[in-house]
Amino acid sequence: MVVRSCALDSGTLTVDTEIVRMSHCGGFYFEDRYVRGCLQSCFEDACNAASRTPRSHPLLLLLLPLAPFLAAGAVLPLAR
Repeated sequence: MVVRSCALDSGTLTVDTEIVRMSHCGGFYFEDRYVRGCLQSCFEDACNAASRTPRSHPLLLLLLPLAPFLAAGAVLPLAR
């Protein structure tokens, strides 16, 4: 699971009270589920950047259900 979000530093003097200032691992509740993992903090976009997912070609999505017939060499009957 990857969750990207922003958090606001409240300006206290100690790092241990600010979850956004340091990375740490352990167990925590997320959306009513107890999960184990790590929280990573950063001061630049390096750990928050993400690449775009390539779009699928619409024709490929239309032909995908026909793949088993095409692979078997079957001839599809034409509707009249």
